[in-house]
Amino acid sequence: MPRRFYRIALTAFLPITYGVRMPSSKDARALGAYIADHMDFMGPQESAEEALLTATRPPESRAARRTRVTRPAP
Repeated sequence: MPRRFYRIALTAFLPITYGVRMPSSKDARALGAYIADHMDFMGPQESAEEALLTATRPPESRAARRTRVTRPAP
C-alpha cells in the first residue's frame, strides 16, 4: 500500500495538525524556521509510516539477500 494511504488514514484518525501559519516568502529566515519546524513536527509521523510499511512487506527471498561472509578464527 503506498505511503500516501497511511498518511491519509493517520491524519483522518488522529486530529493532529501543524497549526502555524506559513510566513511570507519575502522573509527568508522566518520561512526557513517554519520549514524546519514543520519537518520536526512531521518527522514522527513519517517514522510511523515507514514502520507500518516495513511491517506489512513480505520478507525478502533468500536470493535477494547478500551471502554471509565468514572469516576464519585468528
